[in-house]
Amino acid sequence: MLVLLPFAAYGAARGLYWLASQVGRGMRSLTSIRSGRIRTTLFGAGIIIVGFLNFQIVGDYVRFSWEEGSIRGSTARYLMARTDELDFDIYAVANAEYPYYEWGDPDLWLNWAGFFADPDQALKVLEPAAFLGTFPSPPFVAFMSRDLFEIAREDLYAEFSDLEIEYMMPDKSVLAMEIR
Repeated sequence: MLVLLPFAAYGAARGLYWLASQVGRGMRSLTSIRSGRIRTTLFGAGIIIVGFLNFQIVGDYVRFSWEEGSIRGSTARYLMARTDELDFDIYAVANAEYPYYEWGDPDLWLNWAGFFADPDQALKVLEPAAFLGTFPSPPFVAFMSRDLFEIAREDLYAEFSDLEIEYMMPDKSVLAMEIR
């Protein structure tokens, strides 16, 4: 989608320039100011208005993400902070009953996480039963829902004394469980 942004901006600028030209021609009979100056002023004002409106939209998005959280962004930042730890395996422990992401399927989850992890880091999606049956060997991080973590909390703390939890969303619905 971002690839199309320059073309959309160009089209919007050309349309705004055309509109400013038409208004400038129409106003030529009403004022002694040259139509070129009117066109330039209107075009500049239009660019400022569009920029202001875009700034408002970005502000709304940032405010929403800050208050509600973004699982995609939180996971990406978490993984990017650990790309230098090549022996650190990454698991998404999820299925339809206990999803981590609210979208997609395991292949999409791996592709998303793989974009931010180092290519040499192991990435896997594990069924909760497989993960809870035999825990992987440390070091690793397991992304999972809080509901799933609550089911396995006692076993996980019994198995891993150095378990660290980082919640990925403000509502604490999903988490990263890090074992060193």
